[in-house]
Amino acid sequence: MDFTIKQATFKRVISEASKAVSAKVGTAVSSGIKITAQPDGLVVTGANLDMVIQLFVPVIEESVEKVHIRETGEAVIPAKLLTELVRKLPHDIHITTSKTKITIRSGEVVTTLQGLDPSHYPALPSFEKHDPIVISSQQFVQMIRQTVFAVAKNSTRPLLTGVHLSVQEGMLRCVATNSHRLALKEQHVTYDQNISLVVPSASLQELVKLIPQEERDLHLFFTTSHAIFQVGSLTVYSRLIEGRYPDVSGLFPTDMKTTLVVHTKSFLQGIDRASLFASEWKHNNIRLELEDGRLNIASFESEMGHVQEKQEVEKIEGEKEFRISLDGSFLLDALKVMEEEHIQIHYDGAMKPIVIEPLSSFSHRHLISPVRS
Repeated sequence: MDFTIKQATFKRVISEASKAVSAKVGTAVSSGIKITAQPDGLVVTGANLDMVIQLFVPVIEESVEKVHIRETGEAVIPAKLLTELVRKLPHDIHITTSKTKITIRSGEVVTTLQGLDPSHYPALPSFEKHDPIVISSQQFVQMIRQTVFAVAKNSTRPLLTGVHLSVQEGMLRCVATNSHRLALKEQHVTYDQNISLVVPSASLQELVKLIPQEERDLHLFFTTSHAIFQVGSLTVYSRLIEGRYPDVSGLFPTDMKTTLVVHTKSFLQGIDRASLFASEWKHNNIRLELEDGRLNIASFESEMGHVQEKQEVEKIEGEKEFRISLDGSFLLDALKVMEEEHIQIHYDGAMKPIVIEPLSSFSHRHLISPVRS
């Protein structure tokens, strides 16, 4: 193998691929980054038991040479060593290999190291390229950011540690829940099959960080064991969580006793202030009380004190009074991903979940169960 590449380009792809390399792996070769020089470009791969991150650098992009391939081949280099070395190199990088011996040149700096056997590197999941689900990359990023935080944080119910991606009748739905709260986001897609996938939250969180900010199409392929996400030169393979995800379609009530419209930012700031004292309680208890046309937000009494405030309500429908105790951290998580100026809060009883959704859209909803005060 023999190629030359810009230091900044190589640094970027090595850094991104290394996100999939875990220090807690069973074999030495799994702790490495695989570099494959092909006639059309350079493939850089990082992998762990749950996901694979692969990046492609074409020989020519927009009439500019990105990598100069003199000889094809492949090598595996320890990820930590390679990322640290490349970060400290001053100029374009020239890499050559002879069996497992690797020479890296950059200006007057010459580094020689022992590579790992590429034949022992984890194999990529095989899949046939069927018609993918296609969605705007930034819409997909928004869907994940508005749901992934609601997954379960422990593995007693593995399915709930992942995000459920499903398509029914051309509607892509993302659902995450820990059984005490639920986040849902929907988006129309041009896809005529029904599918159901549960993707580990860690894989999706890493994918969101890697997707470029510029608008592109994201292609989602899948097999019985993996989801494959492709955006431009980036491909991420994620293991799927086995099992049937709980049916949540009937959890959102259709008739509510009270519906409020409040200003999102003001309500978020009020909950944030009350949370200063709520953290002393097991469930970060915060009380919401509708009274005399205003919404009272209060923390519970603690040794440190408490806070309460009254906020104006834009609109009230149904019963004019209620009181409910909720987990303040769950409220904050939901409110922080609301992008609209006003939200609706639906109340159906002190011991029933509330529903929070944007005033102008029904494609993004949160369900939060009450806590005992």
